[in-house]
Amino acid sequence: MNKMPLNHLPKERRWPIQSESGTEDFKYLAPCDALVMDAGNTRIKAGWFAGPQLIEVWHTPAIELGQCALPVWPMQAVLCSVGYPEDQLKHWLTQKGVSAVRVIHPEDPLPFVTKYTNPASLGSDRKMLVHGANVLYPGIPRLVVSMGTCITYDWIGTDQVHMGGFISPGLPMRWTSMHQHTGRLPLVSPPDLSQDAKVPATDTEAALQWGVVQGVRHEIHGFWSVFIHQNESNSKAQLILTGGDAHFFEISPEERIFATPHLALIGLHAML
Repeated sequence: MNKMPLNHLPKERRWPIQSESGTEDFKYLAPCDALVMDAGNTRIKAGWFAGPQLIEVWHTPAIELGQCALPVWPMQAVLCSVGYPEDQLKHWLTQKGVSAVRVIHPEDPLPFVTKYTNPASLGSDRKMLVHGANVLYPGIPRLVVSMGTCITYDWIGTDQVHMGGFISPGLPMRWTSMHQHTGRLPLVSPPDLSQDAKVPATDTEAALQWGVVQGVRHEIHGFWSVFIHQNESNSKAQLILTGGDAHFFEISPEERIFATPHLALIGLHAML
């Protein structure tokens, strides 16, 4: 049910590390001509496109980019960043032999209309999420929820105008904060999603694990209820989940909740 411009879901893999010989045993699923890079606070995600088709998705911790290989040079690349310095990303690509590199800067004109008071303060990642949603779902009111270091919520109207949104702490930030800002609460790992949530939890570890997950679930559904109320005359309104932690939450086409895992990459590619 996920609406994506793909004949198949792209293959995802860890970004290959440069070998001593400088060569890599690496084969694409198909020839690729464009590379897009979305650099977050902790991780860099890259998408390889052949024409309009997203073929593969690579990811690496931002601190390890310098060790990464680029086995094939794309004809062009476009990147945005909210954490890693854009000039360093561009320099890394040009050193690898990519000559046509476009950088999305905060002050660049937006590819859509926004009601944000200061459009330049809208993060590049959120810009590409909104643009990607407009490309994939034109004319449909959408609440785009991106699950990363922070959780971002972006309201998009029927006319493709960005109405604004919200930002709240992501799941790992919430677990870490409870550990760091208390005397005795442990730092927990994410819960096992193959097990049913304990409601209520009967031990501290489960209380921390599921308290965060269930709390965010209620947060998402709360914003979704407000969005639906504001768009009650439009039966096509959709909630789009994306980002690295989107798998923690249920996809329900019956409730008009869909997953588009690589929305920011699709928005970036549309800038070429």
